[in-house]
Amino acid sequence: MTQRQPESPNNTQKVVAFSSTLTAASQPALEPLERLQLTLMQKLQRTLVLEEVISIFAEAAGKVVPHDSYCYLFRDLTIRETHPQRASHNARYNLTLEDQYLGEMVFYRQSRFTEDELSLLETLLGVLVYPLRNVLAYQDAINAAMTDALTGVGNKRAFDYNLHREVALTRRYRTDLSLIMFDVDWFKRINDTYGHAAGDEILQEMANLIRDNLRQTDQCFRFGGEEFVVILGKTNLPQARLVAERLRTAVANHTFLEGRENIRASISIGVAHLQPGDTRDTLLKRADDALYAAKRAGRNRVMAEGAQSRAADQL
Repeated sequence: MTQRQPESPNNTQKVVAFSSTLTAASQPALEPLERLQLTLMQKLQRTLVLEEVISIFAEAAGKVVPHDSYCYLFRDLTIRETHPQRASHNARYNLTLEDQYLGEMVFYRQSRFTEDELSLLETLLGVLVYPLRNVLAYQDAINAAMTDALTGVGNKRAFDYNLHREVALTRRYRTDLSLIMFDVDWFKRINDTYGHAAGDEILQEMANLIRDNLRQTDQCFRFGGEEFVVILGKTNLPQARLVAERLRTAVANHTFLEGRENIRASISIGVAHLQPGDTRDTLLKRADDALYAAKRAGRNRVMAEGAQSRAADQL
């Protein structure tokens, strides 16, 4: 079902999701709108990539209901045109199917949408909801397979996938890419002193603290045990060191399990930058080497590849 939220908030309208059993042989006898619905459904069913589904739908809708730009919102995700246009009017729809919320679709343009155009958009959105539900279910399954169960950040499988993609994008667009690798200092001692359950809670709290101190575009993953890695797209080495130092300071100033054990902890950090000729493995090794250099230099500090460690107050 699709629920429109027009400029008048007291008037909503619902349409039924489109489902077709028409075959190719019956297409010549179809009315233009039915043909459009069937063609759109066939295109939407060819991909399980959410961005592609939204783009295919918006392009098809734009051919019959012109709009200046569009936006799709779901949870903390926003998909919009690369260069959205400012507009005075919008047509906004909450998308649901069998009481399952599938997000919100918004169309913008300078002139007001007519009732006929709104009705047509609702009809086309009825085609979108079934493929959209399938794509979101697929994305949820992929996310579950790539999420660390303890901390909620990406796991090593997710890291491998995203680093491969980020390296390819960096090479294609000739931008920067940096890597931060860190682990919790003296974590075995924490486990031995407070127990493994407390250690797990500290890792959970650590992951949340790191995410709170990263930029929106940065990606954090649990690499294994108490070791984490962060991918920094479009970030050179000096910028990556600043991010790393911010993370180190945030952890050093934080009290873990506050009100119970009141544990203080620190992290040692290695930083590396993608160089010409680098592979995933060579970039990762340099970050790992820098991390262990920070450990040897006394822990609770940042070490960038090819640079001296930055002094840090000891706990």
